[in-house]
Amino acid sequence: MEQNDFLERIRLAGNPHAHPLAVVVRGHVRFTVLTARLLRLEWSPSGVFTDAATFAFPQRHSAAPPAFTVREDGEQIWIDTGALRLTYRLHSGCFTADNLTITVPDTATTWRPGQPATDNLGGTRRTLDDTGGDVPLEPGLVARDGWALVDDSQGVVFTADGGWVQARPEQSVQDWYFFGYGHAYSEALAEYTHFGGAVPLIPRYVLGIWWSRFWPYSADDLHQLVADFAEQQLPLDVLVVDMDWHTPGHWTGYSWNHDLFPDPAAFLAAMHAQGLRVTLNLHPAEGVHPHETAYADVAAALSQPATAGTPIPFRIADPAFAAAYFRHLHHPLEDQGVDFWWIDWQQGESTEIAGLDPLIWLNHLHFTDARRRGQRPLLFSRWGGLGNHRYPLGFSGDTFGGWATLAALPHFTATAANVGFGWWSHDIGGHFGAVEPELFVRWVQFGALSPCLRLHATKDPLGERRPWAFPAPVLAAARQAFALRYQLIPYLYTMARHTHDQGIALCRPMYYAYPDHEDAYAAPGQYLLGDDLIAAPITQPADPATGVATVDVWLPPGTWYRFDTGAALVGPRWERVAGDLTTMPLFVRAGAIIPLATAVSTRHGPPALHLADIPAEHLELRIFPGADGTFRLYEDDGTTEDYQRGACEWTTITSTADGASARTLRIAPVAGYCPTLPAIRTYTLTFVGVTAPQEVCDGAEQPLAWRYDQATQRLFVTVPATPKDAPFTATARWASAAAISPRQAPSPPFAHLSAHAAADGAATLGQVLLVPPYAADGQADPCDVALIWRHSHAQSATKIVQTFRDLSAATLVPVPFTLAPTLQPQQWSCDVRFTAGDEQREVVLRGPDLQPPIQSWQVRYDGQTTWTAFRADLVPRTNLTDPFTALLATEQALTAEATAAIDLAEATTLSFDTWASGPLVITVDGATMDGGTPQPTLAGLARHWPVTRFGPHPLTTGRHIISVQLAAPASGPWLFGVLLVDADGLPLMRVTAT
Repeated sequence: MEQNDFLERIRLAGNPHAHPLAVVVRGHVRFTVLTARLLRLEWSPSGVFTDAATFAFPQRHSAAPPAFTVREDGEQIWIDTGALRLTYRLHSGCFTADNLTITVPDTATTWRPGQPATDNLGGTRRTLDDTGGDVPLEPGLVARDGWALVDDSQGVVFTADGGWVQARPEQSVQDWYFFGYGHAYSEALAEYTHFGGAVPLIPRYVLGIWWSRFWPYSADDLHQLVADFAEQQLPLDVLVVDMDWHTPGHWTGYSWNHDLFPDPAAFLAAMHAQGLRVTLNLHPAEGVHPHETAYADVAAALSQPATAGTPIPFRIADPAFAAAYFRHLHHPLEDQGVDFWWIDWQQGESTEIAGLDPLIWLNHLHFTDARRRGQRPLLFSRWGGLGNHRYPLGFSGDTFGGWATLAALPHFTATAANVGFGWWSHDIGGHFGAVEPELFVRWVQFGALSPCLRLHATKDPLGERRPWAFPAPVLAAARQAFALRYQLIPYLYTMARHTHDQGIALCRPMYYAYPDHEDAYAAPGQYLLGDDLIAAPITQPADPATGVATVDVWLPPGTWYRFDTGAALVGPRWERVAGDLTTMPLFVRAGAIIPLATAVSTRHGPPALHLADIPAEHLELRIFPGADGTFRLYEDDGTTEDYQRGACEWTTITSTADGASARTLRIAPVAGYCPTLPAIRTYTLTFVGVTAPQEVCDGAEQPLAWRYDQATQRLFVTVPATPKDAPFTATARWASAAAISPRQAPSPPFAHLSAHAAADGAATLGQVLLVPPYAADGQADPCDVALIWRHSHAQSATKIVQTFRDLSAATLVPVPFTLAPTLQPQQWSCDVRFTAGDEQREVVLRGPDLQPPIQSWQVRYDGQTTWTAFRADLVPRTNLTDPFTALLATEQALTAEATAAIDLAEATTLSFDTWASGPLVITVDGATMDGGTPQPTLAGLARHWPVTRFGPHPLTTGRHIISVQLAAPASGPWLFGVLLVDADGLPLMRVTAT
């Protein structure tokens, strides 16, 4: 009975059988018209097709299939949906470039099987482990040339009742889905989630503040940590307890470490009493060992003898094991008070069922099983592939904490919208290493404008992430970012409901709303934050000479307001935003109404320290003039699934022009009912960027209380307590229309660098954006621009000069260099000179240092007399700036020697940065180098081991021999690496390593 209950809970919802009128079968091929722009293409040598659900497509049925026409002449068949035209040569076998085409009229593109997806806009990836910058991404469901192909031929299928998975039937050979949405990116994701399943509505507490650290905390330590947050008046909502919660000695564990947590139930109850949710870390790959509290129960459930010393293997593809896994290992801990689980992926990529990835299967099982407690499910785990959007929240993995990682995350987070997986949680601060104060602030500010703000670091004393451990200005900036996050909760939670209803992620690329603007594709550092905001986090350090940091932002057509200052800018245009440590560039479209939470737990009380403390009976509505606008505020209890049974409320708010010099704000009666929400609410209406009005009245023309702040040019109107089921109207009137017209300032020219270093075979190394100056009226002032490009690699250097006369619009210029051969490091730069009349402005842009040495070695293991050529690129690199790391074989011997030759184009003083998983000794031209200075960890795999710098050491022009004596580590992989650096600690150019 208990196993049946489990199987019923985890059953996959959906009808995988397409409507019969949507299906066209001709012999060994079957075409299914899911929508006018989404086709399923199948070929089976037996003519038998698969209707079973898959992870990516649990639903294929539509109540009314789209209209389409079929025409054939005995040799070919044509299917025309209006948006797509398919042609297939009948009786010609499996799909190939010779027998199948699909035309996308919207982009004038004709697709054939095997065609490279060069214009695909990307999706996401399983993890950001071992990365420190840009990374290659899996393909997404949208592309600039209008098509994307999903090959669903290899994965598992669900049984007929949807309760379990099985290997795909052998007769199903080609099972493809063709997305032909042109530039209708939002529609592509909305329609996909009809077939792939809706994105669940996250619990409201996800949007709060999280604390996480890989650290052997005790219950007392965590009590103190929570008290410290409160003492510092910093909010906290979710407590992540890493793997030290369980019995030590194994990665996998299900039994409390009673040395650290003597009374787990009391600890969890105390955290709940303080308004916190708690999640525990899981690494389930090692199965169930005899030391586990539940070992005997699991063994009995599986009819296995509880023999001491015999672990029960992890067999999550076995229904009996899975049922016991949840009943005996997880349910007791959940009953104690564990709110959800963090699956810290370690279980490989295969199971006993062919094609079943244990990651997405675990995600499915844990997420669906969580419903047994009557709460809204939540899971914290890595991306398991298409269909994983049904199991939020994503854990992006163990990242390096440097600037390069932070700069890459806005693009990574937003682009995941292209596969529907928008709910990502990143290690804010990075997993590894210390972060300087300024960098820590920028991490926190990005987190405040991302799906999840979770502070995190690894088990390193230098990995400090407590805001109060940094200097006072950093604490103040972090506190301000946390406060903004709390303010935005009503807006963000409404957008979470939109994601559930429409399939569009909270953070999404600019091209979703502006697909026909080239600049929208050239702005990876910014993203749409819901429907009305643009976030552009600062991800570069401040200029050391001025102390000012900048970020370059593309503003789409229309008027956009700075959220912090209220300054208005008219797009389309690029703008360089400068600011101090507290600046968080956030822009609001004209006409927007942004609902904001009050920052205190009572009207005049202390700051709210938990989301539950934010008073629901008061709301600020911030109105941005310049256009009419509407916002539908969504609210529910935040934790249960009662909203699916109608226990939720929608409040429609509109802002409209009332003549030329007046604006009216209308709050409609609430639609729906949620018993946990207040029936009466007060409002503060904040009109941004206006002068003092003549009057403000309600719908009965009775005056309302208001005040005006000249410094910020904001009007504040107080709305008295009003029943939510009654309408309310407020009208503000000014002397003239100019009083509510947006104002803007001129801006100077600038150049923006978008460098590419992801190891995904990109054809270009980047591009430079040239932006002319803008006058106060928003018009561009033409100027001349000269670009002096320089490229250096190995023994050569190249210079290229480009000029642009009367530049009057933002212009993208590709880097005129290609990737050098793998063995050669390279670096490029560009001097940009703007000239307008007698004024001149110059800036030097520098691309990343790509492919640093040393990659090529000769290796001799202990006992060998001959040398073997060895390349250090056997360890995969996701980014071309990562140092090469060599992987040796412990089965050969436990000691080894590696040598490499370097050729210098000129006499140089350099240093050697070395890292190894075991002892290392380095010699140069036969002389052993003594000493060495510990260094901050590098990006890539090097960061797992201490980095030691030897030098500086002068070397003459010509060839030099480097030798490294190595000993294998006691456990783990045997790796080492050597990086040549200059006086500034940067990878050395103009050198060849062989």
